[in-house]
Amino acid sequence: MKIAKIIVICLIPIFVISFTVIGCKKEIVEETTAAETAAVTTAVAETTAVETTAGEPVTIRISMWGEAEVPGLNNWWKETAEMYMKEHPNVTVEPNEIPMDNIQQEWMAAVAAGDPPDIQLMGRQEGIDAATNGDILPIEDFWTEEEVNHILPSARRELGWDGKLWLVPEYMDPWLMVYNKKVFKDSGLDPEKPPTTWVEFMAAAEKIKNAGFIPFGMGVKDGYMNVWWLCLVGLQSLDDPSDIHQAVLGKQSFADPKHADVWKIMDEIKKKGYFNEDVLSLGMTEGNDLFYSGTVAMSMAVQPMIAAYVKELGIENVGAMLTPFPDITGKLTGTIPIPAMPLALANAKHPDIAADVLRFCHSQDRVNALYEIAHGMQANDLFDPSTITDPMDKQIAEWFLAAPGYTYNWHYTPQIEGEAYVIGQELLNGSITPEEAGKKMDAAAAKWRQDNPEMVKVFERIATEWASSN
Repeated sequence: MKIAKIIVICLIPIFVISFTVIGCKKEIVEETTAAETAAVTTAVAETTAVETTAGEPVTIRISMWGEAEVPGLNNWWKETAEMYMKEHPNVTVEPNEIPMDNIQQEWMAAVAAGDPPDIQLMGRQEGIDAATNGDILPIEDFWTEEEVNHILPSARRELGWDGKLWLVPEYMDPWLMVYNKKVFKDSGLDPEKPPTTWVEFMAAAEKIKNAGFIPFGMGVKDGYMNVWWLCLVGLQSLDDPSDIHQAVLGKQSFADPKHADVWKIMDEIKKKGYFNEDVLSLGMTEGNDLFYSGTVAMSMAVQPMIAAYVKELGIENVGAMLTPFPDITGKLTGTIPIPAMPLALANAKHPDIAADVLRFCHSQDRVNALYEIAHGMQANDLFDPSTITDPMDKQIAEWFLAAPGYTYNWHYTPQIEGEAYVIGQELLNGSITPEEAGKKMDAAAAKWRQDNPEMVKVFERIATEWASSN
């Protein structure tokens, strides 16, 4: 199996973070009483249901990257669309799979042409841009407070800002690492004890290299794994995503040790020869597929990748591992990033009906069908945790329930992410140092601030909101 088609998620819905940025329904009139607000909310929901079951034909277009990450997701969407259309004969639901590399560009072109899809997959920072421009709408303008609150608080925190929920989870994705137990054993290491710190990692990697294996496999040609590296390794030295916000705003520096340690670790691994020799010429998928060869000891992964490795190499040869602790530790050390891959409600022709389609996607039947059909777990408390029977899934779930983390690249701007794609390549080809890597991120942040003064104000407001929640 190719890795690009096997990234899925594992989440038990009892996972909570004791904070929510979600407010109540949008105010109808400032003086509205609680009872009146509840009545209006109910009326909105009832009106939406009526509008989707009668009237002129309506087509709801959904743009997402389909099975680029979750095998079986297209089947889930197909079944969900068919079920919805059966209940609402005048509505045609069209899920469209867009290549991962093109999805944001196609969205921006569609918005410019005045014909955006009704539901669009996008990241948090892209969502902030779209919300500021009026291109997407907050979901609670159409859902009841009860419906909104079924989405887990952790997801609501990262997908909400300005007191509103702007993005809705499609699925969630815990990121961690994987190791080959047979390679460990053949290298004279304990296959049941993977390294827990980078000091231990370096010692283990030396033994693995001397035994003739590749200590760590990946590919950075397309840049994606550099962002994975930031999410898995870079987050470990920080106290909170607020550190990232402050660096974006120039109040901290990406060249400070706690920010640049992530590049120092990568540089050290490269100089010691612990990466595969062709790391620069392979893309993300090709790099991760190296693990199938049985010659790679460790790699970055998500739960469905590990499931695919187990299927190919055998449960006795594959183990999941936490990201090793860095020398510079922060409050986020030991946490597991759990991004919720989100969908946005476009400010298009029929937002009420599109919102109802999203409501249907988050119904109890559809939430549980997502795991049954695509082995994906939804960030919704309607999910039945008893459906998780796989021992590896349970182990991973136990880890991230104990130490839920955040998504590094959701807390800087898309422009800085683009720079991160290049930085990892330059670091690995020896053209820059870890300190210069941090300065290049600073320069990208400074250019973004210079080019986007109005968005800086928005970012400052959201950064303050996030910091105040800690």
